Amino acid sequence: MIVLCVLLVLSLGISEYMVRTNAIDAFYLLHSRGWELALGGLIGLGAIPPLRKQWGIEIAAMLGCILIILSVLFYHESGFPGLKAIIPCLGAALFIYSAQHGTGIAHKVISSRALVFTGLISYSLYLWHWPLIAFYKSYFSPELSLVVQISITILSFALAWLSFKFVETPFRRMNIPAKRVLGLGFAAILVFVVSSNLIKDENEAGWRVTYKADKAILRANDHYKTCAVDGGAFNREDCIIGPNKDRYEVIIAGDSHAAHYIPTVLEWAKSKNLTVRIFLRGACRTFVNSEAAIIRQGKADTYCMELGKAFYETLDQDKSIQYVFLGLMLATGTEEVKASLKKIDAYNKNTYFLGSVPIFEHDPHQCHIKNNLLVSKVFPRPAQNCMAIDPVYSNTKIAESHDSLKPVLADLGIPYFDPLPHMQTPFDKDGHFMFMDTDHLNQYGGLHLWPHLDRFLAQNPASTN
Repeated sequence: MIVLCVLLVLSLGISEYMVRTNAIDAFYLLHSRGWELALGGLIGLGAIPPLRKQWGIEIAAMLGCILIILSVLFYHESGFPGLKAIIPCLGAALFIYSAQHGTGIAHKVISSRALVFTGLISYSLYLWHWPLIAFYKSYFSPELSLVVQISITILSFALAWLSFKFVETPFRRMNIPAKRVLGLGFAAILVFVVSSNLIKDENEAGWRVTYKADKAILRANDHYKTCAVDGGAFNREDCIIGPNKDRYEVIIAGDSHAAHYIPTVLEWAKSKNLTVRIFLRGACRTFVNSEAAIIRQGKADTYCMELGKAFYETLDQDKSIQYVFLGLMLATGTEEVKASLKKIDAYNKNTYFLGSVPIFEHDPHQCHIKNNLLVSKVFPRPAQNCMAIDPVYSNTKIAESHDSLKPVLADLGIPYFDPLPHMQTPFDKDGHFMFMDTDHLNQYGGLHLWPHLDRFLAQNPASTN
């Protein structure tokens, strides 16, 4: 009992710590969820004296139900499990604990035939419902109407019952030696791992889809994988490009929405015999000073925080810099952004902000694949015009950024390069599609914009102090 209590406290502490530093691992790993099992173990081993009076059983059961219902209604995924998981786990523990020596009203409700049946097939139901939802959202529509929700629910129950009757139950009744079970289990895992990886590599195979796209359309520009990744900003050999590597005159900073302008800036710089340093990373607001910790995929993003400090140190130390190009995904004039822009403006450089490109509501390439899937002959879906930009959707998204960012830039005299007038169609003059996904340009898109940037810079000299 003492060991379980110690493990419970330690695991709960680890869980709360990991929620703040690595939320994904906190959710999935045993040492951060073990306290929940320990709580159940304490009840199962009788560490707490059972309730014997009916009123105690009723209160404990009702309180357990209330805690579970409150968790369902008011919890969201952030900060979970950690200390937040105490409430639903305590609710479940109270309900189980209350039934050790008697039952109350809540137990009788839970014991109804419909709920017992749902409990019996619950594992199969758990396995079936999400693939059905994911398939529908991916293939037909991301929105689930009431009719669709009801249909998926009914189908999930039907498939779960079939799985329970013809898979779960027969397997539970089989009398197979343990060694054979382990062997068969290992073989099944191996088959699934190998086959899933083979299928993944066949994502655009002819037996799945008839759509074939130029590979250059589907990837970022030539410098992204080298310079917009961890360590790329400090790769002076590959990410300072031009004739003057030791005294470069141009720096481009920001996130992936600055990165897709790399071909644009490089071509402009090449025409002026200037050298460019690429100082950015995807999903990192490189030049924005922030007091809050930066989290990336559930972990503290130490590289991004380091990059922010190093950017300003670079402006301090490298006096040869004459031009600063900035870019962010749908940037807004928040206090952090405003303060950062003021700080950059004080360096007395020619500073420009590279604006937002048109935005697709759905990934055009995935849409094209769906339109050309061979399975659509069995499950027909309405074809969509994948390569058309919805101006209402795109302009609405961008306007939210423009309305707050442009006044800040105007006050500081930082010109805003707006690509929208030059991208009325998503195809360049040679017919190449310019987007690699919903809102990132590929190499073609970046090269398409450089003559327009050249004219813009000539017409809009940045103010320097």
